Amino acid sequence: TQHILLRGEADHAALMLRHHDAALHARLRPEHHYLGAVFDALEDARVDLLGGEVMSGVRANVNARMQQQSAVSEQSGSTQQ
Repeated sequence: TQHILLRGEADHAALMLRHHDAALHARLRPEHHYLGAVFDALEDARVDLLGGEVMSGVRANVNARMQQQSAVSEQSGSTQQ
């Protein structure tokens, strides 16, 4: 399981390099803490979905990554990723 999570992190990093525009994201990101966190989470999901549409292995890896992040957030009582 640990290797799948590591692959999920690596796939997400590669997808961010390919599909994320940091300057645009920074310009559009809301300043409010919670709204900014939601905006960031939606961007992560958007990027992961783009990669997962064409590569099923990537989809499985980033899904495992998202599930792990969700479990960690639930355990800590946090709503921020």
